[in-house]
Amino acid sequence: MANFSAEQKIFITRLYLEGEHSYMDLQKIFEVSYQMIQGWVRLYQIQGADGFKKSYTSYSTEFKMDVLNYMNETGISSYDAAARFNISSPALIRTWRIHVNAYGLDALISKKKGRPSMKKDINPSKQIEGSVKELEERIKQLEMENAYLKKLNNFSSNAGKITNQIKAQVIYELKSIYEVVALIKVADIPRSTYYYWEKRLNREDKYSKVKATIQSIYNEHKGRYGYRRITKELKKYGFSHNPKTINRLMNEMGVKCLVRMKKYRSLDLCNGEIIAYKVMKRPVYKLVGDMLDEAIKHLKPEDAVILHSDQGWHYQMKKYQKTLKDSRIIQSMSRKGNCLDNAVMENFFGLLKSELLYLQEFESMEHFEKELDDYIHYYNHKRMKVKLKDLSPIEYRTQVLEAA
Repeated sequence: MANFSAEQKIFITRLYLEGEHSYMDLQKIFEVSYQMIQGWVRLYQIQGADGFKKSYTSYSTEFKMDVLNYMNETGISSYDAAARFNISSPALIRTWRIHVNAYGLDALISKKKGRPSMKKDINPSKQIEGSVKELEERIKQLEMENAYLKKLNNFSSNAGKITNQIKAQVIYELKSIYEVVALIKVADIPRSTYYYWEKRLNREDKYSKVKATIQSIYNEHKGRYGYRRITKELKKYGFSHNPKTINRLMNEMGVKCLVRMKKYRSLDLCNGEIIAYKVMKRPVYKLVGDMLDEAIKHLKPEDAVILHSDQGWHYQMKKYQKTLKDSRIIQSMSRKGNCLDNAVMENFFGLLKSELLYLQEFESMEHFEKELDDYIHYYNHKRMKVKLKDLSPIEYRTQVLEAA
């Protein structure tokens, strides 16, 4: 492989970053491995053009340990480590790791050139003690950096970008564990900036009560409510805030709806309440028959009922159709390939998957059935629906009956 000057490496790197060439394209054009180009790109992104300046500095044992410890803590590759610490070659780092694994820390000690010194070490135990202390300090530093990055990631994932306010918030929450001065260095913000935000953070939060209520509502509905529904729910507790304010507060708290966004389509079938359901391990007729018997118990003599379904085999059975006829229920089956009548239940099954199945794991069928019972009760009694004027199905039915 040909040697490349710093200018050539920067040129190849910029060709990639401009987006017109892939790693494989550049590998073919310049006859250099794409892994090497990836290393140059990482180096340029972290160090800029200065990262390509040749350094003839020999690396100390402490520096080598810092690099290896950082790789162990964060899990980054030798290419990323070389870019971060401005080391000439990722292969050099891999050599350090191999030597440490084979021979221990002594393998990282740089051997001095020339004749060995005749001067005796006056107090070798003092040197060992000092090096151990330095390693302990470095480990503590890495723990602090790791704690800072984890907490910063939690805040920035909700806010969308990292601001000085977010950095100050992270420092403020970690200052009881680590020194503020050290945290400010890790965050790379001016000290005056941090103390400016600290004063604001120390002020009494006028939204503390509403935040506590937001968290309570969010937990009650198991993450199924977004800021719009939570805004409406807050009115029941005496809080009248703009939805944008609630959205901002939820972002600050790291709270967001766990359910996918859905387009609203109007489907006028009364209140959408779940009347009856059954769970079985096999799709036998008893599954449908028992559910139908349970639903019929809710009917009154004067009720005129239409039952919609698709053309499943169990809905075509004479036993099923006779039960409908005996209960004066009109059967409605969609034409083949046209299941619009069944769309309402398909929509419910979509909600069931999003708000129950995808949000947790189940230890057994019994556990699932218990959680399903809880969800159906929650859906009927608590979950507000926009088309029902922000009431739950049973709240809406009760209101309609009272009005009648």
